[in-house]
Amino acid sequence: MPVPGGPERDIVSLCQQVAEGKERVREHAITGVVRLGRTITRRSGRIAVAVVVATVATFSVAAPVAAAADISGEPVTLAKPGPTKPTGPDSVGTQSVLSTHVTSTGVNIRPCASTSCPSVGKANPTDSLLSFCYRGGDSINGNPHWDVIFDQDTGIGGFVTEYYLTNTSQSDHCAMLEGGLVTGATQSGVNMRACASTSCTIIGRATSETLLSVCYTLGTSVNGNPYWDLVYAAGSGRAGFITEYYLLNQSQSTYCG
Repeated sequence: MPVPGGPERDIVSLCQQVAEGKERVREHAITGVVRLGRTITRRSGRIAVAVVVATVATFSVAAPVAAAADISGEPVTLAKPGPTKPTGPDSVGTQSVLSTHVTSTGVNIRPCASTSCPSVGKANPTDSLLSFCYRGGDSINGNPHWDVIFDQDTGIGGFVTEYYLTNTSQSDHCAMLEGGLVTGATQSGVNMRACASTSCTIIGRATSETLLSVCYTLGTSVNGNPYWDLVYAAGSGRAGFITEYYLLNQSQSTYCG
């Protein structure tokens, strides 16, 4: 015979607490879905309310999924949908995007305009390069100019000395690029990489400095966002890729390739 106030009562009480906990989680999740729907509505103006309603109706409590991150320190677990972008060349502003090649085999691509920066890749004469801006740096055989380039064949971005470029007519200085997109990192310590992948070499970490985005490409999806921007960090003078998940301004429309 059950004893009043015994184990059976404790079990019933525990079940009630679990049920109430699930309901609170469900309410918070529904609120999050509705907010996400409103956010997406503001961004695109095309999402139907029915989609949000259907999502809420079919929601069920599930175990949390580990999120990918590309930052030093704690990972961000809040999922964020990536923006829809074109996947072909596009022009923007007055930014001067030049096609060029290197004149020799194995020309170093570096994260800064100096031979003291380690090589993150090598360009060959058959590679198609895009030049976005230039800045001063180490003089190579009398030429002090370095261009921020993207190698469309290898996916590596960074600086190449103009001494080894076939097209040296780049006239946009990286610090004064009129058609570039000014942005910044959402938090300190975001990794800058040599290419659009979390497996690529880390060439630095963005802080609170101003970042100039010159183009975007597709790469490793970070928390649902597959887009990465090739950026120039004004403070450190480095160029590399940052996932758009951690960029304040995600409206870059110039496609790197």
